[in-house]
Parts: sequence; C-alpha cells; structure tokens
Amino acid sequence: MHALLETADLELLQWVDRQQDRLAQQLIELCEINSGSFNTEGVNLCGQKVATLFADRLGVAITQSQPPPWLTRDRAGNSFSQPLARIWRLQKRPQAPLKLLLCGHLDTVFPPQYPFHCHYLKDTQQLSGPGCLTKGGLLIMLTALELLEQSALAEKIGWTVLLTPDGEIGSPGSIPILEEEAAAQQLGLLFYPSRHGEPLAIQRYGSGNFICSVHSDNPADPNRDAIALLAELIQVLQRLPDSIQALELFFGQIEGGLTLESPASSATLKVMIRIAQASDENRVVEQLQKIEQQFNQRKGQVLQLYGGFNRKPKVLDTTHQTLRQALSGCAQALSFSIDWGTSHETGDGNTLATAGLPNLDCLGAVGRGRNSDKETIDLNSLTERARLSGLWLLNLARHGLPFAAQPQTTRQKAEKPEDPD
Repeated sequence: MHALLETADLELLQWVDRQQDRLAQQLIELCEINSGSFNTEGVNLCGQKVATLFADRLGVAITQSQPPPWLTRDRAGNSFSQPLARIWRLQKRPQAPLKLLLCGHLDTVFPPQYPFHCHYLKDTQQLSGPGCLTKGGLLIMLTALELLEQSALAEKIGWTVLLTPDGEIGSPGSIPILEEEAAAQQLGLLFYPSRHGEPLAIQRYGSGNFICSVHSDNPADPNRDAIALLAELIQVLQRLPDSIQALELFFGQIEGGLTLESPASSATLKVMIRIAQASDENRVVEQLQKIEQQFNQRKGQVLQLYGGFNRKPKVLDTTHQTLRQALSGCAQALSFSIDWGTSHETGDGNTLATAGLPNLDCLGAVGRGRNSDKETIDLNSLTERARLSGLWLLNLARHGLPFAAQPQTTRQKAEKPEDPD
C-alpha cells in the first residue's frame, strides 16, 4: 500500500493541527480523574468521560460489560477477588467491508490520594500528570477517527473501540473480550505510548505473572522468618537467566510482617517473568517447579507458587513486516521517520497477535517517565500522532489492507491465560 497525500487529506491534517489546545485541555480533565486499576469508581468515571467524548463527536453506539473479579492472593497465600471496572465498546459501521479494532486502556498505576497532579513544565510543550501518556493515546485515537469521519472515504471502514479497565495489571478481565473481538476484526490498532527517543514496538516479549507464597514454622528465628526465607528465594530466582537466554525478572511487590516486633510467619512475592521465545515457557515453569520442590525439602518452611504465562511473544512475521513498511510510508509522507524495535514489555498487542489479529501498537503519545511521578507527555505528539494514524486510516480506506487478510474462521483462538491465583 502506498501512502499518498491527496489535496483533501491536507485540509484534514490542517484541521488536526488546530485541535492542539482542545486536546491539551481534555487531557488535563482526564488526568484529574484518578483511575488507578483498583479504583473502580474512578476508572468507570474516566470511561464515562471518554465514551461521552466519542458519542458527542462521532455518534457511536456504546455498550458496556462487566468483567469478572480478578482472583489474586494475599500475603498469607489466601485467594481473594479484586473487583474490576467496566469495559466499554464503541462501534460505528460494524458491517463495513474493512473492520478495524482500536484499543486503549483507562486505568493507571496511581492509587487514590496519590500526591501527583497535572502541571505544565515551565517554558516547554510538555505536561506532567498521572496517566497523561496512556490517556493522551485515547485522545489521539479519537482525533484520528474524527479525521476519518470527515472524509468521504469513511463509509469503507467499520471500527470498534475497546476501552479496557485493567491494562496496567495485565488485562486479566479484558483478555476474553480482546480474543472475542480479534475473531471479528481484520486489523488491530493500539494507542499505547512510546518513550521519547525510543523505537516503536513491532515485536514484543511474552510474559507471565507469578506469586510466591512463603510460610515459616519458626518465625522467631531471625534467619528463618518468612521475610528472610523470601530474600533467600529471590537470590535463587535471580539465577534463572543463567540457564534461559533473554529471560528477564521483575520483582514488583513484596508483602510480609505486621510490625518490627512481630516476626513474619508468611510473606509473598509477586514477580513478572518475560521471555523472548514462546518455547521458553515450559522451561521456566519446569525450573520454578524444581525450585519449589527443593525449597520444600527443608523442614519448617513451605513455598507455594501460583500463576503462569498469560501473554506469548508478539513476533515479527511477514504480515507485521508489511504493516511496518506501510505505516513508515505514511510517516514519510508527513516528513518524519519511524524507528522500529523490540519491546521487552508486553501488552494487548500480544493477546491480539496470539489470537490471529495482525496489529500495530505504540500509536499513542510520546513522552517519558511512564508509571512514575515524573510521567510527562510531549504535547506536540498529540497532533503529530493523530495526523499519522489519521493518514493511515485514509490510506486503508482507499487501498484496503496491505496484506492478504486471513479468513476469520481459520484463526486460532488464543489460549486462555492463567490468573496468578
């Protein structure tokens, strides 16, 4: 597919440029809504706000669904359910010849009352605020669709937008909906952010989430309490990459103990394991089972492992090579270039690819410090990325998909992931 700029396109792209101030104000309003993953009221409020913007500006059909609670475990290893907010599905012309799925998530990593608020960086076109990169992507998606809907080509494309509530915790409630939509669509576009100066992700590592629950029968011994045992376990886990190439571990959360005067009888560790090749899944699981068995051979201590791999690597196949080339052509027509690379992070693009739906992700905002109290968006990227996706949509409408679409009936459904419970 050739990315061509026609006269009508130029007028639409100029319209995007004029939306900069509006987009910045709308972004501030979204960031002022706390939508930490487990703040269901806040995530629902953010979803309502975004869905209303789409309805007012694009006249979409809106449906909502309630995902099941996420099953996880506390520090004692006991299972409990964590409620999730709603999933929003926004649709227009679902029976059109070309069917697209556009995805973004509403949640952030920031809990309620977190002391981080929106503010402009002095003398810059940058805004710092909780979730500004993720929520900026939602506005880029909206603006690109607005550009499409102003074109006479719009009738050729039917689109579905999924706004999910749990992207920052691995999409445990959204994965079945993503798989369902993947079977009904022909191409996925994901508006997740990219870091300033880093390439767009065309392939991704796979990942699994695991919970390690440790119990001690003799917590009064300072060398044998659950926290000391957990520290020992971490050292063992850190040696896993020695035997499995390109494996990465991230120790995300540790819980244990009540006070300094109260020895810990139980403690838990939550760890994410990333792999470059799907074939490494079984090797990692076997190694973890071996570690569990060896740990439990010692009297007075018990290790229980929960969880599993829920996202396979997204690989650079022929179809994604073609997509890379086509989007790069659109960027070149807009007088800039795109660098491509491998992301070690995982996302819903992994899920869609595993379900058989080709997709492009990292189409959202550009910035730095994502998921930290220094998260910052380059405001110019709101219009720059909206222009890119808008031109991409126009060329899809004109020329169709740049690859031979796989019949939907032959797509393999993704394996159902294991929750870390």
